[in-house]
Amino acid sequence: IVNVKEYQSGAPYCEGLNGEISSPNIDVKGMNGWFSIGDLSGQLDCKSGDIAVVVDPENRLGLQADATLAANFQFRVSGNVKPYASLPKEVHDAVNFLGRPDGEG
Repeated sequence: IVNVKEYQSGAPYCEGLNGEISSPNIDVKGMNGWFSIGDLSGQLDCKSGDIAVVVDPENRLGLQADATLAANFQFRVSGNVKPYASLPKEVHDAVNFLGRPDGEG
């Protein structure tokens, strides 16, 4: 669900952007069946003409991320993941493929 409150066209994508993006009640099929990771949401913004999303860290995946869509569809993401203990073991095992864990996830 995308809710754009304000948008001003610019190069490469925008001069101004204010909005929200969300995906409620996400279910994922794992090796042992379906499980819920809950909701994910973020704030939309324009940074130097690029579209930016800051993911709200209040989610069961413990996902905290900044993502940017720049010129020529160059996509950059930085952040960390620290799943809630209540999520299945396979989720915790899967995040090991994302990089070396540190104190933030």
